[in-house]
Amino acid sequence: MSRAQAVLPPIVELPLAHHTYRLRPGVAAQAAIHFEQQQHYGALNEISQKLFKRQSATAALPLLTDHKTAIRGLLPAPLCQMLIDEYERDPVGIQSPQVLNVLLPHVFTAELDQQLISYFQSEYCIFWWSIYKVENHMEHHGYFTRWHGDSGPEKHLKVIIYLNSYNDHGSDTAFLDVDTSDALKQIGYLFNDIDDRVSDLADLCAHFQLDYQPTFLQADSGDCLVFNPHQLAHKAIVPSNSKTRYALNFSLVPAPFHWTTMLEDYWQPKYDCQSFTGFADTLLQRFGVTSEPARSDDSYVHIGDLHRIEDASHVRWLCHQLFNDANIASFIETQILQNDPQLAQCDTIFNFLRICRNLLLAPLQQAASLDLTLVRALEQLATFEQQFQQSISCYNLRQGQSVSSMFWPDPTDSRHPHAKYDLLPYVQKQPILDKTTPFGSAGSCFAVEIAKVLQQGGFNYVVTETNDAPAQGVFLDTQVEDPALARFCAAYGLLFNSPSFCQLAERAFGERSFDKLLVDANGQFVDPYREGVRFASPQAYLANYDAHVAAVRDALLRCEVFVVTLGLNECWQLLDGSFISRNPRANMYHLAKHRVLTVEENVQYVQRFFDLVKARNPAFKLIISVSPVPLMATGRHHEQHIISANCHSKSVLRVAADELVRRNADMYYLPSYELVTECSRQPWQDDFRHVTHDTVQRVIQMFGEIFVRE
Repeated sequence: MSRAQAVLPPIVELPLAHHTYRLRPGVAAQAAIHFEQQQHYGALNEISQKLFKRQSATAALPLLTDHKTAIRGLLPAPLCQMLIDEYERDPVGIQSPQVLNVLLPHVFTAELDQQLISYFQSEYCIFWWSIYKVENHMEHHGYFTRWHGDSGPEKHLKVIIYLNSYNDHGSDTAFLDVDTSDALKQIGYLFNDIDDRVSDLADLCAHFQLDYQPTFLQADSGDCLVFNPHQLAHKAIVPSNSKTRYALNFSLVPAPFHWTTMLEDYWQPKYDCQSFTGFADTLLQRFGVTSEPARSDDSYVHIGDLHRIEDASHVRWLCHQLFNDANIASFIETQILQNDPQLAQCDTIFNFLRICRNLLLAPLQQAASLDLTLVRALEQLATFEQQFQQSISCYNLRQGQSVSSMFWPDPTDSRHPHAKYDLLPYVQKQPILDKTTPFGSAGSCFAVEIAKVLQQGGFNYVVTETNDAPAQGVFLDTQVEDPALARFCAAYGLLFNSPSFCQLAERAFGERSFDKLLVDANGQFVDPYREGVRFASPQAYLANYDAHVAAVRDALLRCEVFVVTLGLNECWQLLDGSFISRNPRANMYHLAKHRVLTVEENVQYVQRFFDLVKARNPAFKLIISVSPVPLMATGRHHEQHIISANCHSKSVLRVAADELVRRNADMYYLPSYELVTECSRQPWQDDFRHVTHDTVQRVIQMFGEIFVRE
């Protein structure tokens, strides 16, 4: 099947400031299938490399990686001028094979030959040749003056010898580098329709964050350019004056025999540009090579390369995977294999889907009533196409997205070197607050550090209860350098586990009753639900209780943004089913049992906390983080080392945070855990548990970049 007969992928329009681009994503993959497999250039290349005998003459040259190189002064200037004169005198006569035979030894010198065999890793064949000229009036009429790639075999080369100097005419050939060219293929520009090509790609490249830096040769008379026009975006630059640029042009493909043998025994190069269709088959037939017959058995399902459908087994398998109704699946399979047994039309997954759609729509368009079986099959087909599109674009970067967000940062990568220590590990900005937005926080000691630095930065931290009240007999263990800074919105203390957040809201809004538990602690008293808060006496505790509950309620109703830090997944549950914030004191073990929460339990506790507040404060938004501070001790030490237990604890909390954000529009994730544990060179204080001030500052910097409106 010729390329022209193939059903091309659909056009996608991309309107930008200066131009609306018409792209064909997938057309490069389709071209690769067409030439490498259907036109058998892959087989030609494989055979040529197997029979190659001159490996010792090859070298690691820039042409291999850059897909282009130049040889200065390949032809002497007098010979170049003679070719120009003969071309102008007799443009038909110069096409004679005798002229070519005289030229070839001057062109295919040892220096050029080494470049070519090193690139192909085989011998090569001269497919066609020409002498052409470029004139100023061609700028608006020739497709070659717009950025494009040559649709052909992935491994072929052009050799261009400039017959007169750039200094005379100002005409040149412009190139984009390999990375940019590859990206232009992926987005569907490089092999799009001829009429949809443009001469300036600056805004398209800027849109996709591609490096748009054209390079030029500025060739002198006799200079030679060698490049792969399939791999590199290129265009001709017309003369800047009334003079003409002349060039000698050769097209080359891999071959199993030396170019002189190919010329004498197998192929006489044609004059002027030729279609690649059928050429590889012609050579293979002359070499006595035939294509492998199609497989007919169903012993396995053959999934072809580049979305190609190789045989009936793939068609049959796809039909019965896509459609729940066995009759529909059999109908589609039968229609395809009976009408197209060689799979000439149904040769790719794209064409398979198009054929399926047409087969299902045809009876619906003719029927007087709606056939629900066909409608359901069309729904299943649409679902599959949507999933396929999502899958095939899974690793496509969005506009403005950095490569380092998708690929693990590797400082040794030659194309995109990144060190993870230079990164703030977030992708999207969520500007939900400014310095005037009422916000609060709760959680572990890491949350205290965040609250402190944000207050120092002038943010509107809600405080509804004095954290320390010595005159009333209320003291906080958590210390800060500046006593004017609040540790918490109200004196609820450290909250290490997700049930504690839930209980905070339940108590504040009267959704659950809690016994007033007061634990003796070396002459003072503690509330096991309020870690780090001490009371001078039972009277001080009782006097503070109702006022504290009211202060928590007031804080939750006033905060528009609230940051919680999940600290521990191991926790302790009392006999009545409630949870204490931290480990039990020595005099409480008869009241509590050790628990390891699941992901879903953590999700449910935080979700209930959020729902209770949101129902009363519609503006409430929740930012979730996971504390990087590791476990001090594990209750699972008989079965897991503290390192493993900590990994499990943080992993469960991290997955729970991800699930919560996925389920709720007004929940967000702050990747402080990742920044500390992965993206900081020296994040820890001397105890290797608590985070340094500088690292906290980086977390706050990231917090600001993600969440603070400019």
